Amino acid sequence: MSIYRQKPQYTSRPTLLHRMGTLLLFLLLIAGLASAIFLFFFRGYVVDTPDGPRLEMPFLAKETASLPTISNDVSVTIPDKDTNPMPEPLHAILLSSDSIMEKTARTEMQNAGCNAVIYDMRTEDGSLHYVSDLSLAIESGASASLPGLNDAIHDMNETADLYTIARVSCFPDSKLTEAKPDLALCRASGATWKDASKGAWLSPSRDEVQSYLLDICRELSALGFDEILLTNCAYPTKGTVSQVDALGDESIDVLSVTLEDFYKEMRSVLAAQGVHLSIQWEQPPESESNKASSGQTLESLVLSADRVWMDLDYEEAVNVFSTQGLSYSNLSLVSILENPGKSSFSWALL
Repeated sequence: MSIYRQKPQYTSRPTLLHRMGTLLLFLLLIAGLASAIFLFFFRGYVVDTPDGPRLEMPFLAKETASLPTISNDVSVTIPDKDTNPMPEPLHAILLSSDSIMEKTARTEMQNAGCNAVIYDMRTEDGSLHYVSDLSLAIESGASASLPGLNDAIHDMNETADLYTIARVSCFPDSKLTEAKPDLALCRASGATWKDASKGAWLSPSRDEVQSYLLDICRELSALGFDEILLTNCAYPTKGTVSQVDALGDESIDVLSVTLEDFYKEMRSVLAAQGVHLSIQWEQPPESESNKASSGQTLESLVLSADRVWMDLDYEEAVNVFSTQGLSYSNLSLVSILENPGKSSFSWALL
């Protein structure tokens, strides 16, 4: 048996040209991979210039902070909402909502010898005299529903030389407290507390209550009122207030801080809208046996209000501040009167 040994097969060595081609292909692959990585991570630093694309790296940039820059941004000027100057002294008259629809506000104001008009936009039962988009106002039935009312209010507020004030009763509210009893001031038993007029009150300490009132005033600002007057903006002091559970648990300081914080937030909200804030002072009870506190202090009004309205004549109002050592130079005192007062003092006919 013959055994044949297979001859080894030899291959020719690669030529120089073949080696160079292989090296070139390898370099092209490396370059392509590097380009892909570069474009992925640094594509935001390649900018077009008149001389072609250019790489601008933050760490290679020269210091230019001290050099002036040219901006092509168009500046937008936001117009001041307060187109009507704040009358001083103020001579205001309360008008019925009929004058809004009938467009007689300016005539009635001039006939009364006044320079401002007041409208009840939220009454003591919680009713709103405009159409609100707020869910609480709609659910409680507080919102007005008259078609075209808001348009008429807005048109009135745009009337030249007509300064308008929206009066807002804050915490008395029989409508919302009926819909949401958990927001009401309650007795120790949990039942809703009622004042001498059988009306319920919202709890000033509840965030939801404060937010509701702030939103109402935002809506009134959007309707074009120049000023918001807050009334009943304190804890109740009349009636069987000793039965109010919250007033028994909280100290006078806590009540005062609650109201002061609310006033400050209201001032901030309205100032952003170019609207002035007025707050009516709730006089302390005359009876010494009634130790209830409204929580409202003149100091808080001085800090937050543009005007303080008082159910006193001007001399009496000044005396109230003087006896407490308070300065009222930065705000206006408005006397609530039944008949026109002196032309040199601020007064309102309510």
